[in-house]
Amino acid sequence: MTLLQNAETISPDKLQKHNQTAWENQSRYVADNSDFFKQLWGGKQPPKYLRDLPELPLSDKSQLRVSQAEHRPFGIRRCMESCTRRTAS
Repeated sequence: MTLLQNAETISPDKLQKHNQTAWENQSRYVADNSDFFKQLWGGKQPPKYLRDLPELPLSDKSQLRVSQAEHRPFGIRRCMESCTRRTAS
């Protein structure tokens, strides 16, 4: 997602277009890379338009906690291919 310079002064149409583009990129990435959301959404793909987001079920904190407890340290909601765990000595 890119930052939108001067967002407070742009037209509502430009803001909506920016938000829609960001939604398309983010929803595609999450649908392809998050096992947590694949399970939550029951295999359903995210809607094309951000305005239709209420069609998908929402997650709650208890679901995230269960996922994290079963799949430490991040749960299955993480959307990255690999992770390096670092500790301070």
